[in-house]
Amino acid sequence: MTDSPGSNRQLRHRSRSTCQMRVSAFVRDSPGPPSITHDSLRLHCLHPMYSAHGRHLADCEINQSTTFKGIWNKKNIKFSKSSFCANTKKWEVDEVPNYIIEIMPWILIFVVVERAFLLLSKKPLRINDLLGSASQGIMTEISRLVLDCWKFAAYIYIYSNWRIVTLPWDSLWTWFIALIAADFLYYWTHRASHEINFLWAAHQVHHSSEDYTLSTAMRQSILLSQLLWVFYLPAALVVPPAPFWVHFQLNFTYQFWLHTEVIKSIGPLEYILNTASHHRVHHGRNRYCIDKNYAGFLIIWDRMFGTFEAEKEQVVYGTVSPINTFESLNIQV
Repeated sequence: MTDSPGSNRQLRHRSRSTCQMRVSAFVRDSPGPPSITHDSLRLHCLHPMYSAHGRHLADCEINQSTTFKGIWNKKNIKFSKSSFCANTKKWEVDEVPNYIIEIMPWILIFVVVERAFLLLSKKPLRINDLLGSASQGIMTEISRLVLDCWKFAAYIYIYSNWRIVTLPWDSLWTWFIALIAADFLYYWTHRASHEINFLWAAHQVHHSSEDYTLSTAMRQSILLSQLLWVFYLPAALVVPPAPFWVHFQLNFTYQFWLHTEVIKSIGPLEYILNTASHHRVHHGRNRYCIDKNYAGFLIIWDRMFGTFEAEKEQVVYGTVSPINTFESLNIQV
């Protein structure tokens, strides 16, 4: 069907006013240049993202604001049977937004709301535990800003030189595979951090809080955030860097709401998803809680590999040997 002159003018005006697109492509051995269709403004980029020698085959940029809200705005997402296009600044792993930083205002809001609810419920709270968790979160995020570059470099190098299959980055199937890969590997990295002594020495930072509130999610180990990345590198044999980095972050973002006693159950979804109830067990030091429920997003991994345990008696939180300190540096070591 032919577009009317009016609709074409409107489309051109909208394109000029909302974004400027720069597309440069290395076209050797490629069927043709990227194209933009008027019906959906889909931006088709040549793939793979990197050649066998690490050179860019495509460099596509949309100069619009890239925010967590913008990614999921229906107006910014176009679906078809074979392609996926979202409002992203640049589909290179180093340009994927830091979603954890972007949702930080919401994290702070929900922490305050939860504490207000608990105060109204007359539940005893410790401000020093909250400050201890918050300080760990700040230190971890600062360390990530400085150190995470090696993660990108290692993943991209493996993907560029040793991948066994080339998945189109704009395919829904690629993003689904990235979701499953990130979650499956999270299960095993998390399990390893409990069952391997030197990893547990770092991971116990997260389990050291004897309160269980949303602020507990911020209590992370600086060292472990770097050590565990090697467990994710096998995904580089299949999954393009940008989709994997997106789902790696979203997996951790999802787990924020699991750290609360306010939410009791979410019904039938308890059988599929990791929930606050399942994660309370994981943080318990009761005998039935030890080394259980390692999942990030899908609880099916624990059910499959024999590490699932449902919530039973009242959970007592913290490590078996309490650290007995709220000092930021002492919590880390």
